[in-house]
Amino acid sequence: MTHFPQLYTDRLILRKIQADDIPALVKYANNPKVSKYVLNIPYPYQEPDAVFRIGYVHQGFKANSRYVFSIVLKEDAGFIGEISLHLDAKKPIAQLAYWIGEPFWNQGIVSEAIVRVLTFGFDVLKLDAVLATCDADNIGSVKVLEKNGFIKTSSAGDILHYTIQRQHDE
Repeated sequence: MTHFPQLYTDRLILRKIQADDIPALVKYANNPKVSKYVLNIPYPYQEPDAVFRIGYVHQGFKANSRYVFSIVLKEDAGFIGEISLHLDAKKPIAQLAYWIGEPFWNQGIVSEAIVRVLTFGFDVLKLDAVLATCDADNIGSVKVLEKNGFIKTSSAGDILHYTIQRQHDE
């Protein structure tokens, strides 16, 4: 794929992160409630972290190792979080990751983004399965994964492991 894909839902645009997103990225990622559950979001989160993040995202796409989409509200084109697929180099599987700014929690936005990203992963990237992990204390993430068809496969301490398989046509 030579151009980063842009995906759409009823309320969202999922697109490549841009330099214009830096202020909102810093605003929403600089929250201990977000960084507590997202490995690569330190707290405090500052502008140099956001600049590094943009480079990381772009390098991953160029290397065909990850698709990190900005979650953007259609109504105002504002960045509110991220959702990503991190590809396995040897198998047609990917790891799903996501986070969203606290003001947007409990509005179904992450579920809407997951549905669209899974369709992209299964139909375009031809993945056989998508994996996800979350902390058992992150009740919102547990609920969103289970609501979207992920099945808990195992746990390691407080970390829960989930999988969803591609539905093959009969």
